[in-house]
Amino acid sequence: MAESSMLEKLVKFAINTEDEMTLYYNRLANDYVDDEEISRLFRTLSKDEAMHKEQFEKLLGLVRESQMDLSEEDEDYLKAMSLSRSITEFTGYQQQRKKPESRDRLLLELFEFEKSVMNFYRAILDVVGENKILQEIVDIEKSHVVAVMKILITGTEFTSLHDNWP
Repeated sequence: MAESSMLEKLVKFAINTEDEMTLYYNRLANDYVDDEEISRLFRTLSKDEAMHKEQFEKLLGLVRESQMDLSEEDEDYLKAMSLSRSITEFTGYQQQRKKPESRDRLLLELFEFEKSVMNFYRAILDVVGENKILQEIVDIEKSHVVAVMKILITGTEFTSLHDNWP
């Protein structure tokens, strides 16, 4: 069997990340059931991450079909973008993570995580070029960053990922 390309490995990493975060956000929604605003946010994020996993699985098939070769520079860039502290701290052990000491601390950690993931996915998009699946994922990740920020920074109640911010 042929060795997986770097791009294929990174897409598999994204699939794993989305799968783990689906479970983690679902767990958080249950942990914060008494806080309707944040529980609703976590349920929405969980649903979106599950959808992203499916989208990345489709993308994996396209990557395998295309057998796209990356330059060494692009491979190094994507590896670097995948090594964000926020991503590596969250992937691999979410289910064992203890509930943070405060809601705001949790939101701050998730804000940094969502920004890191968005930037990693944007880096993949930059390297592979125009791609409808990736662009949709990046756009939704941007809305995650804004949604978490609105609750964390402004205290504005989250109503949907399509909110207009004044």
